[in-house]
Amino acid sequence: MTATETPGTVPGWAASGKVGKSSNAANAPPGGFADPNAEKFAAKDLRDADFCERKRVDVTRKEDYLPDGEFVQLFKMPRVDYAKKPAWQKTKLKKVANLF
Repeated sequence: MTATETPGTVPGWAASGKVGKSSNAANAPPGGFADPNAEKFAAKDLRDADFCERKRVDVTRKEDYLPDGEFVQLFKMPRVDYAKKPAWQKTKLKKVANLF
């Protein structure tokens, strides 16, 4: 154990259980990611890696690029309810929707 570690914790893990930054900024393309508030894409397009690269989609937030109607159709809930879910449930929902 080093001087900065607390007994009972896993080295390299923050108290929240997450490692590193919560954003995907380090992997952003030149010019940054497309704004999900300004640009919306169909789920079939968001499932295409080449499309996502061309359109500068943040692949960790594909669900944010869906139009509202398609979001509700895929996730069976409005964005407000989805936002309240814990990260593990969001991940599961994105896998079921094939947006992961």
